[in-house]
Amino acid sequence: MKTSTFHGLLKRSLIWLLLPALLVVKPVAQANIVFEYDYSFDGGFFSGANSSRRAVFEAAGNSISSRLGDTFTAITPGGGNSWDIEFTNPGTGGFQSISNPTIAANTIRFYAGGHNLSGSALGQGGPGGFSGSGNDAFFDNILSRGEPGITDGFGFDLMTQTDFAPWGGSIEFDSSATWHFNPLTDPANGVNDFFSVALHEIAHVLGMGTAISWESLINGFGEFTGPSSFTLNGGNNVPLHGDLGHWAEDTMSMLPLGGLQEVAMDPDLTVGDKKFFTNMDYAGLDDIGWEIIPIPEPSSALLALAGCGAVAFTRKRQRRG
Repeated sequence: MKTSTFHGLLKRSLIWLLLPALLVVKPVAQANIVFEYDYSFDGGFFSGANSSRRAVFEAAGNSISSRLGDTFTAITPGGGNSWDIEFTNPGTGGFQSISNPTIAANTIRFYAGGHNLSGSALGQGGPGGFSGSGNDAFFDNILSRGEPGITDGFGFDLMTQTDFAPWGGSIEFDSSATWHFNPLTDPANGVNDFFSVALHEIAHVLGMGTAISWESLINGFGEFTGPSSFTLNGGNNVPLHGDLGHWAEDTMSMLPLGGLQEVAMDPDLTVGDKKFFTNMDYAGLDDIGWEIIPIPEPSSALLALAGCGAVAFTRKRQRRG
């Protein structure tokens, strides 16, 4: 399930949302990352009568960006430096490239759309790649965006990376699926939760299951050895699915505000279910290099918080009981 482009890996997946209401909090670290959404290759899934779907997708993304404290440099071609970004066209599933885009500082760009996906896939997504020409500093900046642990400082990837800083990527949704588009309610039986799938795919763009810094933490037994995940799992490595890009099926973890749930980043979603991003999912992001901002600590005043999260990327038969 892994497709590669030059300096990039494309894969399928998701992540979480947090919608606070009447929450009194103490100050926390500042979020820096902004998600930029581009529907120019959509093909109709997000346009016209379906334009309200954009708000649901962007709510999922914005909930994640509000937890990211990283600082990324801008990517600005010119002065003899040029590049093409390369990604899956989200409206057709084909190859797409764009010449010399500018990516603003602290910004990650998502190209999103929908078409009829084959098989059981509800969504597909991952970080984009690039090709280009220019000096070493330009290439180094494209690869690392100012983050350490990604390049050797001369425009070349490190074999073992400890961080991830993509320009962005693309996400496709299955236009033939029956979708539930309300992020605050559960889907009916036989209906797939769009918000959950969006979160899962966003997480793949952010490197879960796709980044070299993820692959660098997989041992020979098909386990994830990241220190945050290891600690959260009681001092044990975390088993992975056979594709090595997801947690193993039925892996359980606590939600950030309490409650036990199957992790969001396992490979599938039960039809009619909604998932939240769990502590284990956040630990995975932390291990591949993201600076995860803690949930604001509530005061003794009223805490009312609604969370909407992520889920897997293939259909699964409805569980009974």
